[in-house]
Amino acid sequence: PVSLWAMFGSEAPPFDAQVDRVAVLRNFKALPVGLQAHLGPRLSDRFVAIGDADAALQVLAPVQDQPTPPVAAVLADATLSQALGEDEVAIAAVTEVVREDPRATPEAMIRFFDDGVAADLAFTEADFLNADALRFELGSGAAAQSLAAAQVRALTSVDRFGAADALLSEVGADADILADDMLLAATQRMDDATFLRFVWDRD
Repeated sequence: PVSLWAMFGSEAPPFDAQVDRVAVLRNFKALPVGLQAHLGPRLSDRFVAIGDADAALQVLAPVQDQPTPPVAAVLADATLSQALGEDEVAIAAVTEVVREDPRATPEAMIRFFDDGVAADLAFTEADFLNADALRFELGSGAAAQSLAAAQVRALTSVDRFGAADALLSEVGADADILADDMLLAATQRMDDATFLRFVWDRD
């Protein structure tokens, strides 16, 4: 059983670490179904990280059989889809969770914004309002700051520079880096007069 639990022991295992794949899968499948469903998404991500898509599929199966898979399982399935080169499938799954599922988590919203920026997704006002509500629920902790940072990147990607700038105060340590990225994007996509008014008003 130690082979299974060792998979959860480190976020970044040594690059030369060897995994007893057979032992991990055998002991995982010996667990109660409820525990398999709880641990499957995390274990799937670990298998994807070491390039074993088949094992990732096997450990996600108990969760995917549920009528309403948990959000963590949807995110793990999206990670697997991306590893298999199915980026459109991945972004569609995450988008559906965030826009349709009231159980959307901060992790799902951050993933939605980051993957959406990479895919040139046309974010809507409702997306940003949902993120605002979720940040309000989270308070001022690390999760709220990470969500704010992802939202700034998303706002910048759709030329919402004023809204992105206003949100920088909630980002925390990465605010200066995000401000630089936002201003660089503004110089590229604003006309000169609009950019000058923007930077004059902000400083």
